[in-house]
Amino acid sequence: MSKDRNTTKAPIPPDGKVTDTAVKTTAESLVLSGKWRVVLSAVLAIHVVAVFAEPFRFFTRSSQRAFSPDAGYIRGSLSAYIDFAYLHHGYFFFAPNPGPSHLISAQIGKVTPPSQPKEIVLPDKTTQWPRLYYHRHFMLSEFLHNSFAPPERPEEAAFDPGIDQQWRRDRELYIAVKSSIEKRFRVLEKTDDVLIRRIEHALPNDIQVYQEKWKLNDPRLYIVLPESFSEQEPALIPVPVTPSPNNPKPFPWQGVPGAEAVEGIP
Repeated sequence: MSKDRNTTKAPIPPDGKVTDTAVKTTAESLVLSGKWRVVLSAVLAIHVVAVFAEPFRFFTRSSQRAFSPDAGYIRGSLSAYIDFAYLHHGYFFFAPNPGPSHLISAQIGKVTPPSQPKEIVLPDKTTQWPRLYYHRHFMLSEFLHNSFAPPERPEEAAFDPGIDQQWRRDRELYIAVKSSIEKRFRVLEKTDDVLIRRIEHALPNDIQVYQEKWKLNDPRLYIVLPESFSEQEPALIPVPVTPSPNNPKPFPWQGVPGAEAVEGIP
């Protein structure tokens, strides 16, 4: 029976070794033409720029949530591909330093000493399971914090109408989100006495961890963030208050106004 010429294979050397000529022939067959190399290089370059564009734009964000024009142009030019490939999921949250996390504290009921109102903290890993359920509340608390805009109009707004408009939009968004959360708690708890507070869970520094033996859930790391800059005078950043061992109340109001340390939060 005759053999098909198209299926005839090259003879195998008697010793079973592949010659240099065979290797060279195989390598030459895998080399792309100049046209395809240009196309592939362009595609890879666009992808690398798209991966870089989102964190670069986020890095250039100012306190008024304005971005660098160059970063905005690069991100806008590749927005279709970035959204399609899901390249905008926030690299800055995990690297290089995750930073503090933020919680929502819902105070249910009136403060009538000596009794204390009920407090619900979101997220709460001890009650919210599975983990995805906890993560949804975690994203909600972070979204509320990232949406925060102080009631004070920025000084720059007097000279820049764009900053003024941005501040108004941010403030309206924050009030809408906060009001929605409060409304939900009113329905669930069947009461109108609901107070929402933003709590920052700070990270301990090296001295606090290695020398003072602070734990990640140390009460001194939980800081109630003020709703207005006027509540922070003269300091412009929240300062944690060391809890007193003789006053283990879950709502200590002593110390710096608007920046109380919160005890009892898991």
